[in-house]
Amino acid sequence: MTNTESVIIVGSGIVGSSLAYFLSKSPTTRSITIIDRSFTSLLGSSGIAPGFIGQFNESEVLTKLAVDSVSEYVKIPGGFDRVGGLEIAFKDEGINRLKTRYKDAEKLGLPAAMTSMEEAHKLAPDLVKESAAGSALFFGSDGTANAAKITTWYQDEARKNGVKIVEADVQKLSISDSRITGVFIKESDTIQQLSANKVILTTGIWAQGLTSELDFPVPVIPVGHPYMHAQTRCPLPHKIPFVRWPEHHIYAKSTHPTTRHPHNAPPQNALLSRYTFSFFLIYLVNHLTYSNKSHIF
Repeated sequence: MTNTESVIIVGSGIVGSSLAYFLSKSPTTRSITIIDRSFTSLLGSSGIAPGFIGQFNESEVLTKLAVDSVSEYVKIPGGFDRVGGLEIAFKDEGINRLKTRYKDAEKLGLPAAMTSMEEAHKLAPDLVKESAAGSALFFGSDGTANAAKITTWYQDEARKNGVKIVEADVQKLSISDSRITGVFIKESDTIQQLSANKVILTTGIWAQGLTSELDFPVPVIPVGHPYMHAQTRCPLPHKIPFVRWPEHHIYAKSTHPTTRHPHNAPPQNALLSRYTFSFFLIYLVNHLTYSNKSHIF
């Protein structure tokens, strides 16, 4: 008789939910449980990240990770919107870097094109000035991922495959003989212990608190950055790419509904101004986010 391996996944964001799904599809027989404080809304990083996926990265490993991620997300209804990604530079050094990225992306087979500021303006008229001096790099296969739809889909499919969903607060890890053997959870007012052969933490920055009693440090460091909403605007007739200005460590996207889709139209008896606004989310990031990450989640 084959022993069934038991696995507990702590954290139901995009990493934890996808892991539960793919493990549940594996030919290896496992008893899988995924635990989180809430399955009705995304409370962690997945719920607030902008969802940009720029597939090219100086690291071929991260490029493959991003390309493979997109190949999975496009299978999920509403999971990925291939709006494209623009990178804008104004100074010679920045423009030369865009040219290098363009050549390297081409070598890896990723769709990329150097464009003028006029062409970039046509792609994202509210985010790029046509008259500005500079150059742009356009990645046509990039886009934005909808973390809520992706995680919900993975959770639903994992549940169909027998994964147990537990909505509870993980209080601490259960440790015996220097091994993690399970977790203590608080469900309602009851504390109970769940045991497993393997415990996988997909909690992001919250891993630091859960691992504080271990004999070795877990180098998880919280990093945040500010963002702002721009003034309200009327919907554009089409979707526009997300835009990055690596020289200034800023990136932006339009969050408005377009007028192309009938379901985005306001009710006939509604005040138009209540429905036609749009926000542009502007994120200020440090250079590590641009240089070392292929996509932001």
